[in-house]
Amino acid sequence: MNDKQTNQLTMFEEVNDTLDANADIVIKVKPAQDGHAFLKTQIVEIHTQHEIQQKITTGITDDKEQTRSEYEESILKVGGGLMAHAAATDNKELYAMTDISGYKLIRMREEKLYDYGKTIYDLALPLQPQLAELMISSEDVALLNTKREAFGLLMPKKRTAIGVASAATDHLDELIRETNIFLYKKLDKIMFLFRTTYPDFYKQYRSARMIIDRGHGKKGKTQISGKVSDFETEKPLAGVKVYLNDEATTTAITDAAGSYLLGIAAAGTYTIKAELAGYDTYNEEFEIENLENIELDIEMEKSE
Repeated sequence: MNDKQTNQLTMFEEVNDTLDANADIVIKVKPAQDGHAFLKTQIVEIHTQHEIQQKITTGITDDKEQTRSEYEESILKVGGGLMAHAAATDNKELYAMTDISGYKLIRMREEKLYDYGKTIYDLALPLQPQLAELMISSEDVALLNTKREAFGLLMPKKRTAIGVASAATDHLDELIRETNIFLYKKLDKIMFLFRTTYPDFYKQYRSARMIIDRGHGKKGKTQISGKVSDFETEKPLAGVKVYLNDEATTTAITDAAGSYLLGIAAAGTYTIKAELAGYDTYNEEFEIENLENIELDIEMEKSE
């Protein structure tokens, strides 16, 4: 899970916590209650897919690293005996085939390492009596083949694990995208019903809907970004004036995609406003504590 996905999941959980804390209000509107239940389900599934993504290869990787290390040691031991025999008998061809360091083994690709171990094993089999004189027993030679077979068994498992993890990653991406669409197109609209009847609750909800980039912004500066759209049509609004506290402080004009970007140099409480002819002025108060980047989408209603 990347930083952006982590920030989005944190936002989902904060929205869920806000709805949990105000369950007595949420229960008054069945679509809101159903929406809360769906959000909970999505969060659980996102965590499940994230765990699969993290764990599916971890155990395989740990086992494989240990197995590969033991296999390399076995190659070096038997191969070292063969190289010593080649040097003693002036067998240049054998020497060239067995003159390899641990560093080179570490850098070998899996398939090549697997094949090289078999080469050493095949070379050692007919020379076991000579190798015994060099402190390489027949058990050492047999162990090399055992280690090679164990290493070979883990190779397809790793490839399979990577495939499963990749599928989990794709599912995770889809879950997060699906949840964002659900919040934007459904739950945000439903929660709008509480704006006048339960304004404090609605304010908490809107605050929870902010996506905060925790600790990844530029030092000494917060960026507030998002998109402005029509509440009814959900189409982006261009030319919207978005500003903080007052126009003289920080102002931005949305582009064709409805996007805006504002900068804040100090922590504190701010009110973000959005103005466009034919629409009611949008106001929302929020607090900046640790100069964290914030993503805030704005929906504007047409004036009556």
